[in-house]
Amino acid sequence: MKGIIRVLIIIVVVVLGLGAAGYFFVLPNKYTSTQTFTVERPVDQVYAYLAATPAGEKVGDVTITEVTDVDAQARQIEAVVAFADGETGEATYTVASEGAGSQVTVVFERPIGANPLTRLNAMSKNEVEPVALAASESLNDTLGELTNVPIAGLSYEIVQVGSKPFLYNENCSPIAPAQIKEAVAQSLLVLQPLMRRYTLEQDGPPIAVETSWNEEQNQYCFQIGYAFRGTPPTIYAGGRVGRTPEGRAMRVHYEGTEENVIPTYDQMEALAQIARLDLGKSFEVYFDDPAAAGGSANRDIFYLIENGDPARLAEVAPSAGPVPQSSLVIGPATATEAPAAPPAEGAPATTPPAPAEGEKK
Repeated sequence: MKGIIRVLIIIVVVVLGLGAAGYFFVLPNKYTSTQTFTVERPVDQVYAYLAATPAGEKVGDVTITEVTDVDAQARQIEAVVAFADGETGEATYTVASEGAGSQVTVVFERPIGANPLTRLNAMSKNEVEPVALAASESLNDTLGELTNVPIAGLSYEIVQVGSKPFLYNENCSPIAPAQIKEAVAQSLLVLQPLMRRYTLEQDGPPIAVETSWNEEQNQYCFQIGYAFRGTPPTIYAGGRVGRTPEGRAMRVHYEGTEENVIPTYDQMEALAQIARLDLGKSFEVYFDDPAAAGGSANRDIFYLIENGDPARLAEVAPSAGPVPQSSLVIGPATATEAPAAPPAEGAPATTPPAPAEGEKK
């Protein structure tokens, strides 16, 4: 009898052990779904955009609550996500080259809980799969809207620019480079007699502020003039008085012709897009004579940052190198790639920016 009882006990223990083993090792403890898609955008750009995902961004039916790990070498991003019912899980994005584009693999995981019936049900029904599918479709659409411009190779810094009194000419011209150069030259020539008449001291190089750029209408509108020292006059003809723009800005130094400047603007806009920065006015500071034959070939380009965290830009798409220092002191940098060099002897003490509304050049 004792032998039978012992055998029964052994059988019970074995059954319980098998049940426990099945519970822990056979029944799934989380829902997992992997989705893969390709997008015709450069791999570095796609990775950088995903790595800059801010907390609170919705992807399909889930919300990214926190990016927990970013591995630039593996091009992998891990994040905590909140599902529509309030439960939390994890998402992993992995980006790889696919020809000239990118392959994105998205893995969503959601804990199932301790209920064995729920775990048993999970063997036949993956509740996270439709969520992962919707998220990958949403990501595919979003990434496909990125500007298809390589972001590598641009040297930039984030600076703080201050405002100054500004004497300027406001007008529009066709967007052809030759017409822009002529518009700049005429505007500055018109302003010089006013500077002399009212004994205004030029405070830095000429400045051009873009107020609009419309390729469909073949129109570039601008404010071009000089920051100045002196008593602001009342101007009735030939110019206006205002103030240069101020705030955080992305600065790039450009040396080249007007004909070749557009790709630099495109790169600046692409960098801002992947870092989720909203850009405002753009303006240029000329370090040679833009009214001379051929126009300016040495300038700084500024884009004001209206919203977003510039530090994210340096994290996901670092500058290709230090920005050549100009003869101006721009002001305290908020996120520079290299410390500012001291101003050249005799250089003005502060940088001129510029006014009005602007988008891109």
